[in-house]
Amino acid sequence: MISQSLIKEIWSESPCDYRIKLMLNGEQSEPSLSMLYGLYFEHHLIGGTRDGSEPKLPTLKSGKLTKAQEDLDALVVQAKNAMDGHNIVIEECQPFYKWEDVSGHLDFVGTFDDEKAIFDVKWTATKETDRFHGWGDISNKFSAKLQATHYVYLYMMCKGKHVPFYFLIFGNSGWMKFAKFEISAHELKEHEKTISIAQNKLFDMELNGFNPSPHRNKCRSCYFKNSCSFKSDLPIIEKFTI
Repeated sequence: MISQSLIKEIWSESPCDYRIKLMLNGEQSEPSLSMLYGLYFEHHLIGGTRDGSEPKLPTLKSGKLTKAQEDLDALVVQAKNAMDGHNIVIEECQPFYKWEDVSGHLDFVGTFDDEKAIFDVKWTATKETDRFHGWGDISNKFSAKLQATHYVYLYMMCKGKHVPFYFLIFGNSGWMKFAKFEISAHELKEHEKTISIAQNKLFDMELNGFNPSPHRNKCRSCYFKNSCSFKSDLPIIEKFTI
């Protein structure tokens, strides 16, 4: 199944075939604490996460909530008020869409001021001013544009409707950004080419085998690092001829 996360991995600077194989097999990874915070926030904001279970955060030895969870709960209240203020209505929570071998798991489909749209919720610990690593500036963020285009394309193929896409971004410190992506017909046609390239690359991997690409910087941020037998703690050697 060609998902947006699979396309991102295939098009990444140093893709790992073995990671792609695990993704295709539907392997589940152990979420990091930061990922767990994001899942907790998403669940309590929109009423569900992808796997349907309620994320549980660690508590203090006394059983009391941590300061991190209290901050998340307070941010959920602020986020709900912001969504209500823009008349955002949730109609489908965590729907899974599939068309041929293209798939996507959306956070929710609903309306923004009565306009049908697709929505993705992002919780981030980064600052709004962190333009490189964070979500403060997403106008040129490849992963954001790809996700928006993939979901709009998939929804159009399944429902026959060309709708906009919104990122609802909530910073842990309290900052918020609502970003609307209007994907042109030309970009949707270009995305068909991207899907076709991904399909061909996957076909080549199936023929030649899914070979691991151990690389310390890649492995340390991989979702499967705790269970992967190919994980490397060594940096690769970069060669230069002068």
